[in-house]
Amino acid sequence: MAEHKSLQFWWVIAFRNVHARRRGNPAGVCLLNEPVSDEWMESMARVINLSATAFIIRRPQEEDAFDLRWFTPAVEVNLCGYATLACASVVFSEGMVDKTHAARFHAKCGVLICKWTGEDQIEMDFPAYPPKDVQPPAGLMEVLGISEPQYCGKNLYHLVEVGSVSQLHSLRPDFASLKRIKEVYAVCVTAAAGPESPYNYEYRLFAPSFGLDEDPLCGSVNCCAGPYWQRKTGDNSFVAHAASEWGGGLVHVTPGRDRVILAGKAQLIARGEIMRTCGTD
Repeated sequence: MAEHKSLQFWWVIAFRNVHARRRGNPAGVCLLNEPVSDEWMESMARVINLSATAFIIRRPQEEDAFDLRWFTPAVEVNLCGYATLACASVVFSEGMVDKTHAARFHAKCGVLICKWTGEDQIEMDFPAYPPKDVQPPAGLMEVLGISEPQYCGKNLYHLVEVGSVSQLHSLRPDFASLKRIKEVYAVCVTAAAGPESPYNYEYRLFAPSFGLDEDPLCGSVNCCAGPYWQRKTGDNSFVAHAASEWGGGLVHVTPGRDRVILAGKAQLIARGEIMRTCGTD
């Protein structure tokens, strides 16, 4: 009979809005007790089928530190804000890292430092990706349904500004055609919020290449959008709102020179175990 091992697993809603139901982005967190193959993580992320599943493993001889990988149901991604927030929430709330310490996650994009700031809020220190002005790739505006973009730039993702929040909310992209535009990895469309809004800007991320036509709430895109709005408005602190159907979560964004602080709340939905057979990975 095959030997089985169990791995601890948590389901977390990241960047939740405490004033709205069903808001934020669902992420899985799997704590590994030994290295596993990329193929096993890819397969497990497809089975779990949340927006993203993060896999963490303690770093030997380094206190409060973990190696971190992120997978959507379709691909591995190089940076993921909401799944990092989910990981930080887990390691703090489960006592793996003392709340007076910082948790350090070593990822392909570098070291991401997370701090518990009280009232269930966590601050994450991420790299900044200020966009550079570019001409839109051929066909991009047509598949997005945008006739008069206010701006188009690129760094981490393509970034497009539209003239109003109502226009942002009404977008219905042609996702099949968007996926065929090879120059576009993912595209964030953003708009300034109105003067009576509790937010500073709103955004949506379209990423069919991730296996997600629209990400419910992408945190990392604010590493690009935050510096853009800082440059445009001169402000240094923002409340960003993800305007997807599921979204509605809040991301507090503080751009710096080379880094961006992303802050938000997370809510544990479920914890349990994943069973896997030795030798299948």
